[in-house]
Amino acid sequence: MKKRFLLLLVALLVSVLALSSCKDTGGEGSDGANETQGDTSTDTADTNTGEGKPSDSDNQKPSDSDNQKPNDSDGSSIMEHKHAWGEFIAVKDATCAEEGVTSRLCPLCGEAEEKTVPKTAHEYQSTTVAPVGGKPGYIEYKCSGCGDTYQEEIEFEYPTGFEYEVNDDGTTCTITSSGTCWDEKLAIPPQIDGYTVTSIGEGAFKFHNAREIIIPDTVTSIEYQAFYWCTGLVYLTLGKGVESIGVHAFDGCNMLVDIANYSSLTLTKGASDNGCVAKKAISIHTGEASGKYGEQSMGAFYELDGSVYMISYLGEETVVTLPNDYKAKPYEIYTGAFPSTKTLYSITLPYFVTKIHDGAFEGQSNLVEVINLSKLEINVGDTANGGVAQNAIEVHKGVSKLTEKDGYLFYKLDGEQYLIAYTGWESELTLPKLDGKAYSIYDSAFYMSSVTKVTIPEGVTSIGKSAFDFCFSLAEVELPTTLEVIGERAFYACPVKSISIPSSAREIGKSAFSMSAIESISIPASVEVIGEYAFQRCEMLASVELNEGLKTIGMCAFDNCTSLKEIDIPNTVTSLGIRSFALCTSLMRASVGNGVTTITYLFEGCTLLADVTLPSGLKEISLGTFKGCSALKEITIPNEVELIGMHAFEDCIALSSVEIPDSVSTIQIGAFNGCKSLKSVKLGNGVSSISADVFRETSIEEIVLPESVNKIDDYAFYFCDSLKKVVLPTVIYDVGYNAFEGCGSIEFFYLGDKEDVFEYRISWLEDEHTLYVYSEDEPSDTEYSYWCYDSNGDIYIWQ
Repeated sequence: MKKRFLLLLVALLVSVLALSSCKDTGGEGSDGANETQGDTSTDTADTNTGEGKPSDSDNQKPSDSDNQKPNDSDGSSIMEHKHAWGEFIAVKDATCAEEGVTSRLCPLCGEAEEKTVPKTAHEYQSTTVAPVGGKPGYIEYKCSGCGDTYQEEIEFEYPTGFEYEVNDDGTTCTITSSGTCWDEKLAIPPQIDGYTVTSIGEGAFKFHNAREIIIPDTVTSIEYQAFYWCTGLVYLTLGKGVESIGVHAFDGCNMLVDIANYSSLTLTKGASDNGCVAKKAISIHTGEASGKYGEQSMGAFYELDGSVYMISYLGEETVVTLPNDYKAKPYEIYTGAFPSTKTLYSITLPYFVTKIHDGAFEGQSNLVEVINLSKLEINVGDTANGGVAQNAIEVHKGVSKLTEKDGYLFYKLDGEQYLIAYTGWESELTLPKLDGKAYSIYDSAFYMSSVTKVTIPEGVTSIGKSAFDFCFSLAEVELPTTLEVIGERAFYACPVKSISIPSSAREIGKSAFSMSAIESISIPASVEVIGEYAFQRCEMLASVELNEGLKTIGMCAFDNCTSLKEIDIPNTVTSLGIRSFALCTSLMRASVGNGVTTITYLFEGCTLLADVTLPSGLKEISLGTFKGCSALKEITIPNEVELIGMHAFEDCIALSSVEIPDSVSTIQIGAFNGCKSLKSVKLGNGVSSISADVFRETSIEEIVLPESVNKIDDYAFYFCDSLKKVVLPTVIYDVGYNAFEGCGSIEFFYLGDKEDVFEYRISWLEDEHTLYVYSEDEPSDTEYSYWCYDSNGDIYIWQ
């Protein structure tokens, strides 16, 4: 339109210039101009009447219809002329909704003429819609110009080639496979060979290539993994009969964002129920709010209500620059757009990326560089913005800093060099040196690679998180003498059997060798920290040497090392994590160094542990420390221990005797519960109460409760059917009603006198048992039975 306007303007200027230079215009057959010189009046007389005067008609002002101009100011006249029209030029194009306009111009006088152009014909594009939701099948015609639509009802033709099984009722069937049907728009038929389709079977369309899937109204159930990992699926229609969707039925359908739901199921965006069908949903509707799918620059996009979402990256590049916009529109990066099956090292976020949804970059552990040209605030290590910078070394606005050497990717930041990844195919690797410069192996650098042997050169100072994680073929590793840190999960689940930790190492990270095949390990004195789970479930680990210098052993560090036979924890260890050596089912001997003051679940489930040395400075034998140590026959509790925690010795079925020192003030719930061989217990004078279930189901025959005890909780001696004698302290505020349930008949020897029996209300013990009241002298009354200690300290009953 702008171009046409300029052409008209140019033509108008030309006509004005023509008029300014042209005085006479001849009629039809004239040359259109008379050149004059000298006196114009003389020339006029020569060309008119004999009297030398113009006639009256010659002096009349011509009308507009005569296409004449008035006399010029100098008295000359412009003769009548005929328009010299140019070609018609389109001013406004005709569409199927509006008429068009064209115009032409006379360059001599500048007059313009317009005419209308009829509307164009509609350009309809057709879409075939299958019957669903109770609606018949139809073809929808939509004009690409004006959007005008109309529908034409049809007899829908379904694709064929499916495999199925007839159900027990003999009239319905279950589709078991897509068979030969690989249609991109997949409308599942309501009937096959006369059988009504009521179910989509387990894994029936697993890995199918469909972009759209329509489930008919006849289907009531969609089974386990029925559409698992249909990675191209964008549109799904659920018929009104669907009642159940099996586990993982739509798991892995990373682009399933548009669901027409005619069923009675309640679908929630982002939820993992109903087979993950709505886990990635943007629009859940009943056929009226479907968005538009498109692809651009190796990206899959979805438009809805004016918003644009990038729902998946379709390329295979590892250094990615996203498109600046989508069809001149800004866009958002949606959840799961960059799944873990795509490997990224660097990404450039353009200006028109306006939002990144949670989980957009989940699993992108190699994404170390983010070039952020957008307005989003993105910081290294943040889980915000879809985790795009969670594993990043740097976020910046410049050009990529990745470099390559012999198939290895490096990144330099503030003078530090990081080995990011190996892009080659060799399985036996000797990592490169960088001209004598030190560098670190960055997080996930070789994650899940097929490397079998790796030699790490001198100069490497640290191995990052998950650097060789899940390298299922890695059997040999050589570490340099410059290594200081072995990071979290560095060699997780690797089949390496032997590894030498250099004396330069200071730290072994969380889960660093967990689930590996290591058979023996010597931790040098330089190592101060063994992280949580560092050697957990190393089932072949039979020998562990821990040296003085070690300070911390993390939680579950050697948990489930089922081949480990003995362990000596050095005196320098001051922090010993929960379950550090739990479930070491071959462990027979253990000693704990004197720097440890608290142990919790330390040897739980060590079923062969029989020989234990505890540190003299130990303060707490805490929760579950020896629970299930079924071979433990005896234990010496140090004199500094103040607390025996809940279930500390529970189910130590071989433990026959125990002596609680005076330092112990608290024995918590179930501490000796289930110690079926426990016959002899000596309680120190510091214990204030007997907690619930403490001696439940033991074989104690008699027990003296010291004067410090003032309470016995419920079920404290529950079903101790060997218990015959109990000495009760004088001050006893509470004896739980069920404290001695299931014990049979017991003789209670109460250290208080008969007045105390009344004050502390313990006379009810006589209902099922025998109660003796203490009396130094032979009693004269018969209200109670009485007792005292004889000269040998034994119980004497007054007759």
